[in-house]
Amino acid sequence: MSSREIAMESLAMVSCCYDDVHKFFDEPSDLQKSMAPKYITCSTYEVLNKIRGDKRFDGIFRGPGANNVEVLLKTHQELILEHWMAWVPQDANLTEELHAIQRLATTLMATRHNGNQHDFFFDHLLTTTHALRVIIPLVPKKFHGPLLRQWFLLAVAIYIAQLRPKIDAKDIECYNIDGKDWAWVDKLALTHEMAISPHYIKPLRTLKEAAKTWSDEEGFFLRAAVKFIETFDGFGGLG
Repeated sequence: MSSREIAMESLAMVSCCYDDVHKFFDEPSDLQKSMAPKYITCSTYEVLNKIRGDKRFDGIFRGPGANNVEVLLKTHQELILEHWMAWVPQDANLTEELHAIQRLATTLMATRHNGNQHDFFFDHLLTTTHALRVIIPLVPKKFHGPLLRQWFLLAVAIYIAQLRPKIDAKDIECYNIDGKDWAWVDKLALTHEMAISPHYIKPLRTLKEAAKTWSDEEGFFLRAAVKFIETFDGFGGLG
């Protein structure tokens, strides 16, 4: 945004929010070094689906909420790392890895899990993929893989904290948009009663930019945007 003020605020926030999680990236912990992943996959979908079926996470929390993430990282660190380390991105094709990450985050955000309202934290998980899309072309290639892995650790923690809902991309792929296009999305983004909330507008902008980035020939991101608008009645998952 070419703003010195935003850059200064961002750097200040990074400094204030720097916590123990950095050790997994700056200097891998002894725990991480000593662990051999129980499975290996190049699919982020597969990791989250295995987490969903992992009964060791059952009953940890009574409900979703932001505070769950901190508790998880303190009490179930080894279990989180077991699944996070199983994801081995394909270094030769990190562009497609980013595409897959955006589709995964889109599926989580655009779905009303178990009939609940759209999840507030999955909303932000999606918008952080937009940040990755913007930042990655501007930084040296050696940081691309670590940035994706950092995002995925966040995704794993939030997914567990929000009680591991079912993930099914077909909920979006098969959604009937009845001829609606991005012009319709733009109009509803600006005129909907929630248009005053940046949390409503940001995911729609992210989806539109993702569609531009990946061509979106099958209309996945457009379907997600239409589905989000047509089924939206506020955010939940706050705890």
